[in-house]
Amino acid sequence: ICLNDKDLPHNPCINAGAMMTCSLLSPDLDTAERFSSIEDVWTSLTAGTKLPFNNSMYLGEKATADRNFCLGYYMKGAGAFP
Repeated sequence: ICLNDKDLPHNPCINAGAMMTCSLLSPDLDTAERFSSIEDVWTSLTAGTKLPFNNSMYLGEKATADRNFCLGYYMKGAGAFP
C-alpha cells in the first residue's frame, strides 16, 4: 500500500484510487442518496437505459472484500478522504 506525500493514492485505476474517486462524488449525501446519484448519471450516459444491479455479485464481492476494507480504513486513518 503506497500513498503519495499528500497521503493520497497515486493511481485512480486501482482499488485505492477508485475508492478515493468515489469518495469525491456527492460527499454531502448519505450512502443511499450517493448510490442513486451515481445510478442517475449512468442512466443518463446510457440514453435513459437503467443498468441492472446484480445483488448476488454485490454480496459475493462484499463477502471477500477484506483487502478493500483494509485499504479504506488505512486511507481514512491517513486523512485521505474529504
